[in-house]
Amino acid sequence: MALTQIDYPVTGSAGSYLNIFPSQKPLYTNFKREDGTLLSIVSGVDAKVRVAINETFENILVGDVVIFFSDGYQLQKATVVSIIDASTIELNIPFGSSIVTNGFINYYKNWFVEIRYVDQTSSSNNQDAIEVLEDYSQIPSSLNGNVRANIALPSDLISADFTITEGEQQNLFTSYKIQYRQSYNAQRAGAWISPSVDIPILLVHSADNVTIGFTDPNVSKRYAKGYPLNYMYVYSSINDAGSNTIKFNLIQYALNKDIISTTEYASFNNLNGVFNLLVDTSDLEAATRFIEFTTLLISSGGQYDPTQYDPTQYA
Repeated sequence: MALTQIDYPVTGSAGSYLNIFPSQKPLYTNFKREDGTLLSIVSGVDAKVRVAINETFENILVGDVVIFFSDGYQLQKATVVSIIDASTIELNIPFGSSIVTNGFINYYKNWFVEIRYVDQTSSSNNQDAIEVLEDYSQIPSSLNGNVRANIALPSDLISADFTITEGEQQNLFTSYKIQYRQSYNAQRAGAWISPSVDIPILLVHSADNVTIGFTDPNVSKRYAKGYPLNYMYVYSSINDAGSNTIKFNLIQYALNKDIISTTEYASFNNLNGVFNLLVDTSDLEAATRFIEFTTLLISSGGQYDPTQYDPTQYA
C-alpha cells in the first residue's frame, strides 16, 4: 500500500525557502493514494477479472466495493465476487486485458488522509510532537486516488483583534508544521509522517500573497502631527541558521525630497512573523513631509545581505 505526497506549498531550497502564505486563502498540498499495486490480471471464473497484488489484502470481504484501474481498463468501481487467496480476488468486471501497467486497486474502507498541525520546532516524524491545533483535517480521496488537502486550518488561530503597540504582533500570524497519515477501518492510529520538505509554514493575516518586507511598501501615507502612523513588516527566519537582528532605519524627507535625517528607529531580535512599527509623528522634524523606512539584517547565520557582500574580498 502507498500514500505518496506529491507536492508541498513551501518552495525553494536551503537558504532560499519561501514559506510565507496569506491566512485567508486555502493552502494546498497533494497526495496520491494507491492501496495495492497490481501484479497480474487474468481471466477467472465466468471470465471475470482476477487480480493479484504485490502484497496481502487487508480486511477484504466478498461484496466490498473497490476502485480498479490499469492501462487495459478504465477507472471504475467494482465489486469483489470471490476471494481466491490472501493476495488474489475476482471482480465483477469482464476480463478483456492482462495489461497491468500503472495498475492499482483501492479497497480500504472509510479511508481518508488525516493531517495534524504541530509546533514549528518539531523534529521530523516525531510521534510525540506538540499539537498547535486540536482539530485535524480529514480528506477523502477522489475516484482516481488523488487527495487535495487544504493545510491552512491553523488560520483559525489568527485574529485581527490586536492593540496598536510597537513590536511583534502575535495575533496576526502563526507558524507550524504538518504531519499526515492514512486512516481507514482497522487502522486509525498509524504512525505520523512529516513531509519530505519538513519546513514550517508561516501564515500571516492577509488575503493577498505575502513576502518578506513591509506590507504596504508602495503606499504614501498622509499624516498629521500628533497622530501615529503604523507600518507592518513581515519576516520569516526559516533561512537563518542562527539568530537574526533587524534594524529599522527612518529616513525623513523635506517637501523637495531632500533627506533631512536618517536614524535608527527600532531594532528587533529573532523576528519570525509580523512586526508593527509605530511612528509618533510629534517626534518628526518640523520640515518633514515624507518618511521612508529601510531595514538592515545585521546578524544572520544562514544568509547574507547581497547589498553588503563585496565579491572582490572573497575572490
